[in-house]
Amino acid sequence: MEIELKAFLEDIYRRYHRRALIEPDPLQTVYYFSSDADRELFGLIAAAFSVGRVGSILRALEEVRCRLANPVSPAASLLHSTAEDVTRDFSGMRYRFFSGDSIALLMIALSNLLKTYGSLQAAFMCNDDAGPDIHGRLAGFVRMLYDSARGYDTGARRILPNPDAGSACKRLHLFLRWMIRKDEIDPGCWSDHFSPAKLLVPLDTHMLQVSRRLGLTMRKDGSLRTAREITGAFREFAYSDPVRYDFSLTRIGIRGELVQWPVLTA
Repeated sequence: MEIELKAFLEDIYRRYHRRALIEPDPLQTVYYFSSDADRELFGLIAAAFSVGRVGSILRALEEVRCRLANPVSPAASLLHSTAEDVTRDFSGMRYRFFSGDSIALLMIALSNLLKTYGSLQAAFMCNDDAGPDIHGRLAGFVRMLYDSARGYDTGARRILPNPDAGSACKRLHLFLRWMIRKDEIDPGCWSDHFSPAKLLVPLDTHMLQVSRRLGLTMRKDGSLRTAREITGAFREFAYSDPVRYDFSLTRIGIRGELVQWPVLTA
């Protein structure tokens, strides 16, 4: 069964892991920018907004970009904006359960983090690399983001999940995939400092269904424990890059194409 499953995964990877198939995806907005500083910042924003239908997500991200003081450089915008500037810029915006105030408060937290550490990567590197994967370091990074708000943490907490709470934190792990893997899909802005071997699968309902269909887990919940179990199963096929197949497998559902799923036997 393992040989058949490996062949299936590699076939899906060859068919779908192509730059031309990124759209429609929030990741495409990261490629609007050329510098790592802008890509890492807008990458986190894009991942944070990755809730709902992709068309709605893309429209919301375009609105975010246009509301920034400098739409060409998100990093420069937040580095040179005050809390009052950001609050004014995002007044009246709403996306799903994100209010304009919450969005502004998240931007203020990001602004303060950039002003303190110089980049999101530098802030991320300040956290201990403890545990079997990158989730522990991610939890420390999010705590830093909350703390950087200096009284504005409500907005960050409303939009970004807390990794300490035990959920799979799909959007945050999606952001880490974009930053740490480097190939024709993922920009890999942080690839010089972090290994993809420690990434976790960005687990959502679709990936859970696919993983159960492939026999990678029997679990039914979208918890951190489930994400680790599925990542461990993928590691059997790609030890140094366990999220190698994530983009390809999600394309199947997004494109609505039929595939010949492997027949699992005991």
